[in-house]
Amino acid sequence: MVGAGSVNNLIWIRNVGSRACSLRGYAMVHFVGVYGVGANDTRPHLLAVPERRSYGRIGNDLGGLTRGRSIPTVTLAPGALASFWLYGTDEQHGTPATSRCIVSYTMIVRLPGSSTPIAVRASRVDGFYWCGAVTAHPIVPGASGSDPPQPLSYYFGARVASVSGRGVGTPSIPSRPARV
Repeated sequence: MVGAGSVNNLIWIRNVGSRACSLRGYAMVHFVGVYGVGANDTRPHLLAVPERRSYGRIGNDLGGLTRGRSIPTVTLAPGALASFWLYGTDEQHGTPATSRCIVSYTMIVRLPGSSTPIAVRASRVDGFYWCGAVTAHPIVPGASGSDPPQPLSYYFGARVASVSGRGVGTPSIPSRPARV
């Protein structure tokens, strides 16, 4: 979702294994792409993007936890979903050194307690566009990235009725959930 310089990406995690697993805390994210639009170096490479952590629901920041709630331990049965939001801006503020912009079509995610990276690819239309730091919210149960949960229509309007096994294909949401 993009609006007035704010960018919010909802990231889904699906357990594709045959046993339940548990997650608690924040995913670490890195991006592969280029700095700025029309950059001289157009070969995608690992980008340095500062990452912050938040409970969420501050300003234009979507999802996350309601104040006073503890970061949950999320137990995922086989096939179950967990989710988290990433928040940032697509407008440069300050100097290029403090608010460098990126263009990326691959996000590398490391889940809490795992050293195995997961590549999340955005479609060429969607992409990940950020200027400055990216703020991550804690992983929560379900598809909404919120605790307490919200229906997806709360964020995306009536056009999103449910979450299929392959994602909803809405802009700013990867076409497939990250898999654990």
